Amino acid sequence: MSTDATTAATVVRPSSRGPRVLVRNQKYLRDPAGRLITDGTCVVDADGEVGYVRLQLAPFFLGPESWEWDGWFHVTRTRSENPLRGKLAVSGSVRVLSQARR
Repeated sequence: MSTDATTAATVVRPSSRGPRVLVRNQKYLRDPAGRLITDGTCVVDADGEVGYVRLQLAPFFLGPESWEWDGWFHVTRTRSENPLRGKLAVSGSVRVLSQARR
């Protein structure tokens, strides 16, 4: 049985400008209240600071389009800041304040 067709079918794009997210990784993209976390979402992090979720990572780091991704993402001070300058977070440690409007 070929896996070519199944790999293409499992990839979804939440928005035309956002990163790709594998269906199996969508479980990592909800805060404790069940609100959807997308790239650019405004959140309160574990330190009680307001920041923005960045799912688009540098080419050498795993993101939600990877089979090996385990739910970690960066929270930055601004939506345009380089993700690698942000804090590491997981969905259980942030609370969504508002969704990104892009």
